[in-house]
Amino acid sequence: MEKCIARTKAVVQDNPLKMETMIGAQASVEQMEKIKSYLDLGKKEGAKVLAGGAVGKLNSGLEKGNYIQPTIFETNNKSRISQEEIFGPVVSVIKFKDDEAFFAWYDSPEYKEILPIRLANSRGEVHLLEEQNLNF
Repeated sequence: MEKCIARTKAVVQDNPLKMETMIGAQASVEQMEKIKSYLDLGKKEGAKVLAGGAVGKLNSGLEKGNYIQPTIFETNNKSRISQEEIFGPVVSVIKFKDDEAFFAWYDSPEYKEILPIRLANSRGEVHLLEEQNLNF
């Protein structure tokens, strides 16, 4: 998880015409406000902000843009931010106490759109559930 957090914090958010920019603004004020409402909701639900979690602040002449910091929440599988799709740079991470708890959750039909990547058990063994090229 530390690599994911570090990678997220290293994302360059700026003018999309600059080559080093990795993420630009949201398409509209309405979309930014919707994402902000989910950021607030996540915090109210008790989610832990591991990275981001706020409006992006730029000092490049685009301060009035609709920027949201790339965000990682650690939450639980009952929170709305883990169940609803947020069309913005926001991801929710859910930890499970063991493999059985994970597979009970994963096998439930309401969570089929969520993509788990890997699961570490109590012995530190990691089980890859889906082959992903995430470049970490």
